[in-house]
Amino acid sequence: MVRNIYHECNEIKDVREQSDVFFSTHYIRSNIHICDILDVHTKMIYYFEEAYNMKFRPIPILVTLVISFSVLFGGWSLYNSYALTNPMTDIISNIDGVNEVNTAFDADQVTIELTLDPNISIREVIQQIEAEGKSVINDREVTYHIQDDSNHKIDEWWSSSLFDVAQAMENKQYGDIPLKLEQQIHELEGLEVKTEIDDSNVYVQLKLDEHFKVIILPRTPAELEVW
Repeated sequence: MVRNIYHECNEIKDVREQSDVFFSTHYIRSNIHICDILDVHTKMIYYFEEAYNMKFRPIPILVTLVISFSVLFGGWSLYNSYALTNPMTDIISNIDGVNEVNTAFDADQVTIELTLDPNISIREVIQQIEAEGKSVINDREVTYHIQDDSNHKIDEWWSSSLFDVAQAMENKQYGDIPLKLEQQIHELEGLEVKTEIDDSNVYVQLKLDEHFKVIILPRTPAELEVW
């Protein structure tokens, strides 16, 4: 369309130059005036179309974008591995009682998956992780996933104890939790219950024969009670 307007204007200009005998001056000049106004605009649009058709190539642009994103993602992956994940994994692996560890970092959070010796103190392990890994963790929130080996008997006993535990947590009466659990321990013969507390969590470890379950209950740090 742009080409048609441009060529039509050129034809009208030729008519003005060559056809003074057959056309009135007013008619020719009025049309030439319109073409003069459109001349600059049509040329600009024409050149933009040519540039677009000749220079715009979607495949090279797409390849460039893919390469750019790959470089950025690759840079973050290298930083994540060598500056965060690997050092943190090494720190945790050297802690007594830790059998396996996996760590995952993002901007605001660290996720730590642990497989532990069932006889180890979970509180001591976590405190050691956060003390020795402080420079790597920085201000990130830490989430722990403990891989245990529970069974239906332990799970049922814990479910029956949840009401008393939840009530103590709600009232911030953390020191009542060990007593409440001990009061129900007779309901499952052979069950061993270990409860620990610090300024961040209440830790409950349940063991029955070769099976065990680990529960970490977050608490309010400012409300630590002596028990």
